[in-house]
Amino acid sequence: MPKEVRRIPLRLIDRDPNQPRRTFNQEKIKNLVRSIREEELAHFPTVKPHPRKRGRFILVSGERRIRAVEYLGWKDIICRVYTGKKDSYRLSLVENLHRENLNPIELAEALKRLREEEHMTYEAVSELTGLVSSQINATLKLLDLPKKIQDMVATETLPKVAALRLRQYKGEKGRLIRLAYDLIAGKDEAMLAIAQLPEENERGKNIRMGKMPDTSEGLLLRILTFSYNAPSVKLVINAFAAMSSEKQTQGWRYLNPRVRESLPRYIEELQVSLGQLQKVLAGLSA
Repeated sequence: MPKEVRRIPLRLIDRDPNQPRRTFNQEKIKNLVRSIREEELAHFPTVKPHPRKRGRFILVSGERRIRAVEYLGWKDIICRVYTGKKDSYRLSLVENLHRENLNPIELAEALKRLREEEHMTYEAVSELTGLVSSQINATLKLLDLPKKIQDMVATETLPKVAALRLRQYKGEKGRLIRLAYDLIAGKDEAMLAIAQLPEENERGKNIRMGKMPDTSEGLLLRILTFSYNAPSVKLVINAFAAMSSEKQTQGWRYLNPRVRESLPRYIEELQVSLGQLQKVLAGLSA
């Protein structure tokens, strides 16, 4: 990789508007300032000659280091000057990944650019970044989320994994953002998932009925399958019933209002169906 090392005045170094890193943690920059003050600069920034402004340079990597030495009042800095033909954006991405991980949104935007603007295949992106295809796909999916949630991920307020799980909930943007705030507040994810269950519509009922077994043997086997889950259901019901009324009320309020209205009806219908089944089985056993 063709590079030379030289001292360059800071006033001649321009920031690259296309560089992958968008946000800079101020606390980490302060730590870097202390480190440089005590131990000098361990790694030099990388620049490239400006394509349109003779005598000036564009920063390829090392903006945190540039910001730190500016804070210290330096007038110039030793840089590695990149003179190769390889795309400097790719170089900047790789160096940022190796020096300090980009936040998940910065990485997702960089991967999107490599795929859509640089026309790189998944295999080429994987070779460049060291990420496997599943990691690339999962990271790109973050860009499908509302901008507000992307900001939460970028600032590490909301974990990437939790943000990706939000994609399973369909609906308007505001509801997803409320879910994200609930997760940040530490609310139970399982309870939040139950609260999002919509009331079944006619289309859902038709699909469900279309998958119904059409023989007595098939129906009994389906009932038997459901019965295998009965012990777990019983444990869950008993655990909820044993909670304090305050916690029960808190859980109840998590639920979507439509679910709160329909849940008692579902339970009543289930009781009637189970009663009918008990009568049928009692008659068959007689």
